[in-house]
Amino acid sequence: MRLLVALFCLTTLCDVSTPPSSCPAGCHCLNESDEGQRWKVTCNWDEARFDLFSALPVNVTSSLTIHCSRPLASGLQVERMFKSFGQLRLLRHLAISNCQPANNSARAVLLVGAPARSLPSLRSAQLERLGDSTQIGDKLLDGSSALDKLTITSSGLDAMPSLCHLTELKLLNLSSNRLRNLQWLSMCERNLVVLDVSRNRLAHLSRHQLSTVRNLRVLIAEHNSLQTIAADALDHVDSLHELLLGANQLVSVAKLPSKLVRLDLGANWLSSVPSAIEAMEHGEYLNLSHNRLETFHFDCLRRCASKLRTLDLSANRLALIGLASLTGEMTLRSMDTLSMANNRLERFDLKGLQFPALREFDLSANHLPQLGVAHLNGMPNLRILRVDDNSIGSVEESAFVGTSRLSELSLAGNLLAEVPTAVAALTNLTTLDLSNNRIAAVAKFLFNNMPALSVLNLANNRIVSVDRYVFTNVPALVELNLADNAIAQLAIGSFEGAASLRRLHLQGNSIGDLQGVLVNLSMLEYVNVSSNAIAYLDMGFLPSSLGRLDASRNRLTRVTNFLHRLRPNMALREADLSHNAIHQLSADSLPATLRTVNLSHNAIERVHPRAFYKCAHLDSVDLRANRLHSVDASAFELAPVKEASLESPIPSSVLYLAGNPFRCDCRIGWLNRPLMEGVRMDEGEGRMPTLIDRQQLLCTTGDDQRPIAIAGAPNEVFVCAYDRFCMVDCPCCEFNSCDCNSVCPTDCHCRHDASLTINQVICSGVDAHPKSVPMLATEIRMDGVAVGSGGRRLARNAFLGRHRLRQLYLNASGVSSIDEKAFNDLVALQLLDLSGNRLELLSGAEFYKVPNVTHLFLHNNRLTTVGDYLFAQLTNLRVLTLHGNRLGYLPPKLAFVGGSTMAVSSVTLRENPWKCDCGDHLLLQNWLPRNRDLVPDHELLYCQDDLSAPDNGSTVLRLLPPSKGDRLVKVNFWTFLIDLNRTFCQSLPRRAVDQANNSDYRPLEATIDREGQRQHNLAPLAVVISAGVTVALLGALVGYKLCIRAKRKQCYKKYVGGELSCDNGNYSLPASLLPLQHDILVLCSWEEQRWAEQQLVKRLERELPYHSVCMLYRDLFDDGLPEGRTHQRVADELIAAMERSWRVLAVLSDSFVNNEWQRPAIRIAFDHLLRDRRQRNVVLILPGQLAPGTDPILAHHMRTNRCLQWSDPLFWEKLRDSVPQRVDVDPTPVAAFSESSSSNYADVYGTIVPSHFV
Repeated sequence: MRLLVALFCLTTLCDVSTPPSSCPAGCHCLNESDEGQRWKVTCNWDEARFDLFSALPVNVTSSLTIHCSRPLASGLQVERMFKSFGQLRLLRHLAISNCQPANNSARAVLLVGAPARSLPSLRSAQLERLGDSTQIGDKLLDGSSALDKLTITSSGLDAMPSLCHLTELKLLNLSSNRLRNLQWLSMCERNLVVLDVSRNRLAHLSRHQLSTVRNLRVLIAEHNSLQTIAADALDHVDSLHELLLGANQLVSVAKLPSKLVRLDLGANWLSSVPSAIEAMEHGEYLNLSHNRLETFHFDCLRRCASKLRTLDLSANRLALIGLASLTGEMTLRSMDTLSMANNRLERFDLKGLQFPALREFDLSANHLPQLGVAHLNGMPNLRILRVDDNSIGSVEESAFVGTSRLSELSLAGNLLAEVPTAVAALTNLTTLDLSNNRIAAVAKFLFNNMPALSVLNLANNRIVSVDRYVFTNVPALVELNLADNAIAQLAIGSFEGAASLRRLHLQGNSIGDLQGVLVNLSMLEYVNVSSNAIAYLDMGFLPSSLGRLDASRNRLTRVTNFLHRLRPNMALREADLSHNAIHQLSADSLPATLRTVNLSHNAIERVHPRAFYKCAHLDSVDLRANRLHSVDASAFELAPVKEASLESPIPSSVLYLAGNPFRCDCRIGWLNRPLMEGVRMDEGEGRMPTLIDRQQLLCTTGDDQRPIAIAGAPNEVFVCAYDRFCMVDCPCCEFNSCDCNSVCPTDCHCRHDASLTINQVICSGVDAHPKSVPMLATEIRMDGVAVGSGGRRLARNAFLGRHRLRQLYLNASGVSSIDEKAFNDLVALQLLDLSGNRLELLSGAEFYKVPNVTHLFLHNNRLTTVGDYLFAQLTNLRVLTLHGNRLGYLPPKLAFVGGSTMAVSSVTLRENPWKCDCGDHLLLQNWLPRNRDLVPDHELLYCQDDLSAPDNGSTVLRLLPPSKGDRLVKVNFWTFLIDLNRTFCQSLPRRAVDQANNSDYRPLEATIDREGQRQHNLAPLAVVISAGVTVALLGALVGYKLCIRAKRKQCYKKYVGGELSCDNGNYSLPASLLPLQHDILVLCSWEEQRWAEQQLVKRLERELPYHSVCMLYRDLFDDGLPEGRTHQRVADELIAAMERSWRVLAVLSDSFVNNEWQRPAIRIAFDHLLRDRRQRNVVLILPGQLAPGTDPILAHHMRTNRCLQWSDPLFWEKLRDSVPQRVDVDPTPVAAFSESSSSNYADVYGTIVPSHFV
């Protein structure tokens, strides 16, 4: 069922006593009365507003306009939206537009209105675009008896009710609907004055349809399908003044009202003039255009000859026109417009006809061969004559004798070979159009007698030259068009007589040089010389008043402004110089007043710096489709606008550069970054325009001609090669060693960008030394270069001073060792490639002060271990490659990868001989299953054991048959972890196995390769034997774990040596002669022993130089300080340990002070150190701030010894400086120490050796 839309519904009248103070949302309210009693409300809605009348000032609203910006959701919404119209008692004007249901298939119905008092004041109702199929109820607006204007348009009406209750209706507009007849008009008498039923589907008008509208004055029925009008159809509308029947299908009209003033029968099918026209006595306007008339005699207009003002006979088939009687006469004294254009007239004679008031006559688009006086007879007041697009080859000398007042003449599109001399008699002529003829020359002095001539069009003719005497006296000429001729040369002074000339068109000729022809035209504002042959143009020869110049499509190779001083007040604002052959632009090419310049499609190869600087107000520069290979940003710098303010802001300038064959080098790097665009620089500097087409810019690199999009390209693309490059303001450019002077090493290739943020030095495979690399290098490639000294050793501070270096490639350089601090102070280094060398060991000390390295490539070396100190130095490491080395054990620090302490996101480990064993004591087996996402090659890891090697450190793999030859066992890591662990390691802890089983990893197949059928047949027996051996191995491993602590203590006893005295502390060997067997003795509290072992001891023991460390609780008293012994005996053991250690490290935490420091044995040992002046080798480590009130003796130790803060970023550097390098000391008297050992002591203590060593 179709939706019904209630436009006016029965509602309860609201009584609002006071006018509202606010306007409804989405509406605009205007008070039309000073007393505030007349409101005009205009609403623009994008959705149905059901609450409109709750806020609408219903008691004072006189005009309501509602426009829906989009169709409503349904007809029901429309019904609800207009539900309360009955409240608007004072409403005089109602307009609703575009409020239609979204569903076009729904029929909108305008139903019965409210009672008579609902809208009693309504005078005008305008309803537009209510839907595609609207219906109207029988009593529409029944209560609005005073309504005099009703408009329902573009709503799809196909039927109308009688509307007899609207007795005061004067204007009814039902245009653009689907009405097929006017039968509903005959239901009752009406007072209609204007009826508009245009653009409907009416096919016939009969008598009864208009019989009740006797007072009708205007009937508009255009654009229907009317084919016939009954002879008596208009009998009852005698008062009809305007009848508009254009754009129908009428072939005849039998009868017309006698008082008809305006008749439009245009665009019908009339083949002859209807006889009813002869009866028109009051006709003033008659339109018979676009019919099929072949002849027309003015005799039919005799009755209205004195009143007819406009006659339109255009677009017919007229071949004959005039009076039917050759001897008769007729005067159309009121006619001012006559159009006979677009007919077939070849000749006609208006003899006997007089048009004393005619002002406009149109004869264009006919077939007239000439123009004579007979065509213009009887037109003394003619002002406008159009005879263009005929076949006129000549004009009689006396053609315009009777039309001397002619002001506008168009003879365009004819066959004239010269300018008719007859025009010289038209002294009042202001506009003359002679374009599109065959004129080859213009006679001298022809226009001298035309003082009023302001517009002359001679375009598209065959004029070869313009003599200087042609325009000697045309003072009023404002616009001259000589375009599309064959003019090759303009004589000097050609336009001197046209002092008022403002617009000059010379395009499409063959002019080679302006030669100062225009220089004296002081009022010239626009000149077009495009499509000529001009090769050189100096802006100084142009008039100072010129504002626009079009010199496109010429042969310009050079544009200058050398004579700008001759035109100090130049006004040139726009210049089009496109499609020429200009090669370069300089600061002297363009005037400073330019705002828009088009230089596209030229041959510009170079733009000099500050070429546009003087053009401070430049708005647009177009350099598209030129030959620019590179261009500096300074070329487009604009002078600052000093008078810029809030009222007059800095103008926004735009730049176009697309379509140029840019080469990717340092000079166009600025095109890749949107810097300084449209903004003002510092005081005294200019500003840069905004590059609009950045996304379309392309460039090519080297031999590769494939274009690269400049926008978004990496900065490395925009570099220039150099042999020597000196920075601006560099004071020492004569010296190669100067930091700001970059000299490319011999046989190397060097490139830099414009800002020196990129400085690449490529010395791959050549003989180069690191010291010859420029100090400002940001990327060094020395792959395949023998960079090391003797034995391929990379010396200390090899690249010192390269503070900008970000990438360093030393791969495949045969480096076998790297000194400490080899990369010292490379603070900007981010990528270091040491792959493909012969490195066996890296401690981390090589990377001192290299904190920003994110990519470290160490693959394909001979590394057997990587010190944890490396990871402490490289705190920002993200990518690490270790594949292709000789690593058997995972570096301990890598176990923290994936946690919170390290940020490494990728590490490669394949092609290493990894050790795998039962249990979880090997880090790799614990760490890899949890972190395989960090290892891209985790599927390619293999466990490996050499059967020919000693049994020290052997694994369970030795129980398997060899897979390669007779000595190597190789098993895929995941095969071992998943399968072999289940077979050989069932009774051991299953943590590694459980981790692998719980993961979503899919184990690989075993890769145990056996050679020959013999090994394959022995496999079951090997499994049985392996199971038995595994049981024995399990027992050995358990025993090893139980005895490890005893071994440590026993080892320390052996290190101390001999029996210790319990009473007096005497030793079998004097203390001064005891060999120093440990590097460091670590003292800490019992609660912090695990922390000290993990954070201090492990790093000291496992990183170069591999210190020998003795701990208080791990090696001396593993169960805590003994309570059963005397304090002196415990102190003796501590003193003996101190005497046999190079350094004593004490961790002074609150726990140590509150517990261990309170033990007498600890105090006795420290007191011994305090009394013995020879023992000053104590280092105190402070994990944090000690509590207030520190013990005086402990405070004395803190003052007299070196203290290190654990939180210090340089903690490890300071600690290593405090602990000497480890030296293997032979247990012989100190006097037998070697000279090399003494030198090591000198490194630590100075050149004077302490006496107790001597």
